[in-house]
Order: sequence, then C-alpha cells, then structure tokens
Amino acid sequence: MDAPSSARALPKDQRQQREISSSLRNILRHISALPVVGRPLASFTVSSGIGRDRPPALIDRLHNEILLYIFEILVEDAHTPFRGSWSVEEPRIVNISLSPKQQAQTTRPELVLSAVCRRWRNLAVHDPLLWNHINFRNEPTPCVRSQTYLTRSQQAWIVAEARVGNAPSGTEAELVAYFNEAFTVLFPHVRRCRHLGLQAPSLTQLRYCLAQIMEGREAEAECLRSVEFGARQPAMWGVIMEFLFHDDALGEYWRHRGQWVTALTLRGVLLPWTWIEWYSNLTHLTLTFRNNIRSQMENSRMPSKLTFLQILSRCPELKELELTGFRFSDPMYPGTAFEDPLHFDKLTAMRFSGFDPEHLDWLLTEIEAPYLRFFFYRTERGSLADVRNFLLRYAGPGSTLKALWVKALPGEGIGSTSTQLHSTLSFLPELEDLTIQHNHFHNSEISALTPRIHAGGPAVQCPKLKVLRLIGASFNFRHIATMVKERRTSSELPPPPPGQHDHRTIKLQILQISGMQASMPFAQTSAKEMMRESVDNLLWDDLQPLSSSSDGRVSTFAPFGFSF
Repeated sequence: MDAPSSARALPKDQRQQREISSSLRNILRHISALPVVGRPLASFTVSSGIGRDRPPALIDRLHNEILLYIFEILVEDAHTPFRGSWSVEEPRIVNISLSPKQQAQTTRPELVLSAVCRRWRNLAVHDPLLWNHINFRNEPTPCVRSQTYLTRSQQAWIVAEARVGNAPSGTEAELVAYFNEAFTVLFPHVRRCRHLGLQAPSLTQLRYCLAQIMEGREAEAECLRSVEFGARQPAMWGVIMEFLFHDDALGEYWRHRGQWVTALTLRGVLLPWTWIEWYSNLTHLTLTFRNNIRSQMENSRMPSKLTFLQILSRCPELKELELTGFRFSDPMYPGTAFEDPLHFDKLTAMRFSGFDPEHLDWLLTEIEAPYLRFFFYRTERGSLADVRNFLLRYAGPGSTLKALWVKALPGEGIGSTSTQLHSTLSFLPELEDLTIQHNHFHNSEISALTPRIHAGGPAVQCPKLKVLRLIGASFNFRHIATMVKERRTSSELPPPPPGQHDHRTIKLQILQISGMQASMPFAQTSAKEMMRESVDNLLWDDLQPLSSSSDGRVSTFAPFGFSF
C-alpha cells in the first residue's frame, strides 16, 4: 500500500514510520472490541448507526489523522490486494460484518465506516485511498456505485477490474451491454490504473477496449503495475497475444509500458513464448486454465519444458508463482535444460493446482528456492509422494517454510505411517500453517503431531504451528483432542537450560475440523470440550467458531484469495 495521504503529519523517517504502522496494526487486532454504537465494531450494522447519538467511545478520542490512517489500513487490509502475498504474520486484521439483509448490498468496509457517524463519514468520503478499488463484477448497475467510487478516488491510483463471468445477466447480448457500460465508466480513468483486469464477452469488444486504451499515449506508464486478462472464448488468445507482443504500433507502445509491470495474470490465455525479454521485471506470475478452455487448446501451442524454464530464467525478481490447470507440450523431457537448477533468492510462494504430478516433480527439481515460505498443492489424481519428496528437499534446521496447504483426492497419503510423516514435518521448524484435505490422514498421523520427548533429542513436530486445518479424513476425536491438549501443555513449559533441546510448542490459535468421519461419534461432545480449552478458535463442520479469542474474531487467510 502506498503511503496514505493522512500520514504526512507522521514522522517521515522510514524506521519510525514502520514502527508506527506496526503499532497501529497491533492495536487494530483488538479494535473490533471497541464500543461503537454500544456494540463491537465487528458486529456493527449500517442501520444501527445512522441518525443515532452514540455514547463516547475510546476510538473517538483519536486525532483525525490517526483515525483516518486506521481507516486506510482497515480498507486496504479488507480488500484482496491486486497482487498480494500469502501472509501468516499479517492475516486480515478485522472483519466488519453486516446484518444479513445488508450483506448483499454493502459488504465493503469503506461503506460501513462512512455510515457510523457524521465525523467518520466526513473523514471517509474525502479520503481518496478508501475508494480506489473498483470492481464491476458484482454490480447490477455499474454506473452507480463505480462512478461514485471513481469520483471519490479523485486522482489516486486505482485497482480496476471489469469481468463478465459473474455479471448479473447471463445472455450474450446482456453480457455485451453490461461490459460496454462498465468499460465506458472505466475508460476515462484507465491512466490511473495500478491494476487493470479485463475479461470481455466477445472478440470485438476486446479489440475495441485494447485499442482505446492504447490511444492514450500521454498516460503515465509508471502507474501500471499489474495486468490481468481472461479469455471466455479460445478465439481471444491470438488477439491478446497480438495486443501484447506483435511488432505493430500498439505492441511497441505496450512494450514500453510493460517495463513497469511486475505482476502478470493470464486466465485461459496462452503465454507469448517468443518474446521472453518482457518478463525480466515480473515478481508475480499466474497462469490459469479452466478445464473447458484447456480441452479446446492445441497441445502444440503450449510451451515445452525447455521454453518454460527459459522464461523463468528471465524472471530473477520472481516472488510468487501460480500454475493452475497448466501443462507442457512435451510429455517427457529429453534432458537437463541447465547445468544447475534455477536459483530464485526472492521466490517465497508457489501454488500448483490441477498439475500433472510427473510434470510437477520435474519442475520442482529444476527450481531452487532457498527462502520458500508458502507452498500450495492440489492434485486430482496420483499420490502425494511427490509433495513429500519436495518437502524433504526443503526440510532441515534452516527451513523457511511457514505455510503448507495440500489437497488431494483418495490415494496414497503423505505417509502411510507416523514415521513417514515425522520424517517430513519434524524438519519444518518454522511451519505455522498446516492445511491437509485428504481422505488418508489417519490417527497415527494425528499422533505424530503430538509433542513427545525421546532420549537423545527432541521429537517436536512443527513447534511453531499456529493454524491446523484437517478436512475430509477419518480420525478418533480423542487422538486430536489429546494432540491439542499436549501442544497447549508444552507451550506452558519453562525454558530449558542452555545446551538442552527445547521441547516447547506454540499453543494452537486456529483449529478447523471439517468433512470428517468420526470413529467414535459418542465422544464428540467431550472431545470438543477438551479442545475448546486448548485452542483459541475452534471451528467444526459448519465452519462456525465454537470458542473465540479475546477480540471475538476468527482469523484465516487463503493464498491468492483461494480456499479449499
């Protein structure tokens, strides 16, 4: 997030600014408990705050500049960033919930904040950074809300997306009319776009939009940082490639603007493999192909493994890589592309979904990311043995992996015994978030996460684990209740003497149990009571908290905005 305008009065020294921001974020973790209209902010509804006198609240004592700075952090944190990182340390700060009747119309925090009282409204309406996220996907009338957002954002940079996939009307003519209206509203402000996402309903519409955008040659190229193009029809692939990379006037101008782009997202669009110099500044690369589009693609038009590695080799600044439904044109690679694996010092997040297990195993052997922190894997066939092999390559005392999300259909589990699971997880000392959705995650593997002390060294699985999600497996409630209780007990142990192993663990903050079959249904009640005392937030099949932390929130995060 750019430095907010309200921060001008704050110290300009970067270190002091970071300290202030960190302090505010810590305060905001409890802001939902502050009294607003006699109730916590997290449960505030718009109707309860309009036209009513509010009792004095602690938050009312803050200076306007500090209060506005808090607003900006709340809004920026609530919106999905245009290219945001996975983050365990900084989950969503506060979830502002509305009454069920108003959720469909006013779900954005800036609308809630501007309806609390007259002071809050005056501050919110006149701050452009609260209104710079414009999304046409869920609006039945784009010219109403979006025009208001564009006006209130003034000259600030904007995050704009115009898609037709979730438009309120489904016929082709209605989709075309919907997109025309949305683009008409957006076009005068394209030069302010920090992120631009387009998914046109037809080939003609896409050609028109891209041509109109490229006519604004006086626009400042430095503003654009992220682009996203989606194809609803295979015929659009060539058009987008022509727009981006062909040697015509538009292509030349785009290459001039492309040097500022750091995030590229293509959904159902073939990557232009022939002009790889353009990728040198990319920090985020996302390639997504839906099944209906992938089935219509010619295999020869997909890149070979060698070509894809050459593209990655031109991305030294790459931080996040996401491949969904991706495949290579050659099923078997004849040899090694480079003498040594590609080394990415800045690559911290990788997400693979619907990826061929053999191709994934090959790709992971060609990529070396010593500072990898987040790994997401979803497979529709095969086993999870390749994931285990990958984790073993990144495991060790110096492992930096913090989040591991694995989803697989029935097949071989991560390990058929707790010993195999131990060999994988015991060398991930920094792991904080573990999500497993698999039908073969059994009692022995649950027991492997239970802290134990053995002679000769520690046997603590993931001592820093804060979030554990177990989805779609069969287990004994007593096993998991014992595991949670032991981890809480271990967290309360005193520090060991110097030179001895530290067997302590961190108490679980979030435990989610969903879609599981209990081998002892009658033990559910007592097991829940035991777990309720040992974990801050417990979520069951209905995904509703059975107990909550002191601030009344359940914090969860999903990489790239995706969840299981």
